[in-house]
Amino acid sequence: SEGIAYQLYDVDVNEKFDIRHLETLDQQVEQFKPTCIVHLAGVLGTHELWDQASTAIDVNIKGALNVGRVALRRRCRVVSIEQPHVWYNVYEASKLAARRMLTGLSFDKGLRVAFITAHNAFGEWQGFGEGHPQKILPTFAMNA
Repeated sequence: SEGIAYQLYDVDVNEKFDIRHLETLDQQVEQFKPTCIVHLAGVLGTHELWDQASTAIDVNIKGALNVGRVALRRRCRVVSIEQPHVWYNVYEASKLAARRMLTGLSFDKGLRVAFITAHNAFGEWQGFGEGHPQKILPTFAMNA
């Protein structure tokens, strides 16, 4: 079989890019002309995220919707990386809603989307930062 060439681009939040803004996301994606978008964006957290609930909802849900809309415009696939849905918190609720948005775009608009569940390797009450173990999923996402 013939080999397939992959070109990876890391698009992160900066002054010119925000996943919550559809048109800037579309311009950023247009620049790369991808055939697939691997969606890793999101505001992470467990119990501490209640203090940033509005931001997490905006980034995680609206961001996923924007990724789906841009993928439809650009006729490319989406692969969304997520965690198992086992907790009851802002992150869990917003990422489940994001999955439903992308799945809805698949059924109603023909978005080609796949979901990969990356299982947690840490507990619900684990601290993060100095003096605490490093969480595997944020580390994986940042290095992907």
